[in-house]
Amino acid sequence: MKHRPRSARPGRLTAGSAGAWLGLLLLAGCEILGATRAALPMGGVALEMLVESGDRSVALYRVEPSGTIGFGGGFDARLNKTTWTGRMRPEEIDELLALLDTDGWFEADPASISAPPDHTYRITLSGPKGRRRFEVQGGRRGSGPDVAPLAKLLERISRRRLDDFLDALPKPGEPD
Repeated sequence: MKHRPRSARPGRLTAGSAGAWLGLLLLAGCEILGATRAALPMGGVALEMLVESGDRSVALYRVEPSGTIGFGGGFDARLNKTTWTGRMRPEEIDELLALLDTDGWFEADPASISAPPDHTYRITLSGPKGRRRFEVQGGRRGSGPDVAPLAKLLERISRRRLDDFLDALPKPGEPD
């Protein structure tokens, strides 16, 4: 039987091999964290907003932690169903997260307006800071100061669902 030095025995780590393993684990950890950030550009935040207007129209906006936004309108929205999904741009994600942070959505309820409500906003917000659900009443001139910018942003982003149709229309001055 051949004699091996203690450090060369199978299953034993030397200082050099332990350092190499540690380096590989750190590198893998950085890769996993980078992949997680790429997979969750919203930082784990999800948002759902159902908007009911006084004229009985309904819109549903659903933002996922992956940075996708879904939209459903009318009967589909009432059934909690989205009919269009798109990817938010990085600047839109930044704007949305800034609105949620600036207005303290995870800390306090958004304001309702005391005027007669013609819009109702049912909002569910979840993320690393917890889960919140609330209903906000809006007056004839719009919603409370916390809700209006958020609702306008979600509407603006979800209007991209119309881009293909609008692009297919003839442009002014183009022959038919």
